[in-house]
Amino acid sequence: MYDVIVAGAGPAGASAAYELAGRGARVALIEKEALPRYKACGGGLVYRARKLIPFPIDGVVERECHKAEMHLWDAGLHFQVARDEPIVSMTMRAKLDHALTMAAQSAGVEVMTGWPVRDVAAHQDRIEVMGEKGRLSARFLVGADGVMSTVARKAGFHRDRPTAPALEWEIRVGDELLERFSHSARFDFGLIPNGYGWVFPKSDHLSVGIGSGKRAHVNLSRLLKEYLLLCGLSRTELIEAHGSLLPVRPMAAPFVRGRVILAGDAAGFVDPLSGEGLTFSILSGKGAARAVLDNGFDPASVSAAYAARIEEEIITEMKWARFLGRFLYGGPKLRRFLFQHYGQSFCEIVADVLIGGRSYRQMLTHVPNYLELLRFWKYGGMQSE
Repeated sequence: MYDVIVAGAGPAGASAAYELAGRGARVALIEKEALPRYKACGGGLVYRARKLIPFPIDGVVERECHKAEMHLWDAGLHFQVARDEPIVSMTMRAKLDHALTMAAQSAGVEVMTGWPVRDVAAHQDRIEVMGEKGRLSARFLVGADGVMSTVARKAGFHRDRPTAPALEWEIRVGDELLERFSHSARFDFGLIPNGYGWVFPKSDHLSVGIGSGKRAHVNLSRLLKEYLLLCGLSRTELIEAHGSLLPVRPMAAPFVRGRVILAGDAAGFVDPLSGEGLTFSILSGKGAARAVLDNGFDPASVSAAYAARIEEEIITEMKWARFLGRFLYGGPKLRRFLFQHYGQSFCEIVADVLIGGRSYRQMLTHVPNYLELLRFWKYGGMQSE
């Protein structure tokens, strides 16, 4: 009998487990695969997420990118931002997740790998988790097992949110190309329907990927090949290719059902503007732990406390990010109009948010910024498709 079982050893689950154990709870962290395991993700840890990790992770950072560049190909525009802090710390998710999990284990968490969840049973005073290796019981279960969460499905959550496909290739290039791409996180718009491409430099290779929010069928493999050619990456060696799904928006609240609480991708907490999910994963994992412990494991109190925290720290930010995303994904004419006039300022705003200097809400409710964006929306929208 544990105080809390956490399903999923990603940033959300490991952060929840670490927080719980640090405050004296008896915790089991279960993961369906052996660790370390590959995770289809660009591995870009933005500074606002890195600041949430309460211990050093320098050992898993492969590149520090103090610059980020944006290419808007259908408008012929290019922008670059730079900060004293690393805007993006480049990692491989296998190493990052493993480091977070090992820190949780060192804090007293019992880590069980090769333990996929098969079913969940609710009882009045506990929750029971069934798997191939047996049964575990706890006073609460945190479901942090990804976008296709088994915990959410088995616990009866209403999963009505859409997902977006992404494809990523790990490629090896020559020293000259690696050096050329090694200093910036690169983002390309105007090529992928309702999405973008990215090039993230790692220590000895590049992670190159594309994601699309378009509902109709999109040939990601063909688009990724075209994207590589456009970036000048025609001579490469494919190391690994991986596809994944990203949540487009959060599932309908509540995020707690009885003694089960969802965090990270399982709840759909991803920045709708950038597609970055590590920040909200860590925030929601910590938030789940605190809601459980601060409210004496009482389901009603936990649910209310978690809902309030998620609304303040995540949902409100997602709403403002979605508003800002209308200018980036709202059609090529509107995007071209906006970025021709205000592109650098737009990129500076997003960079400030990604390093954690300000929130989307703070930036966009600042009266001059807000009025300027409304002006562009009004006049640019008249010309948009």
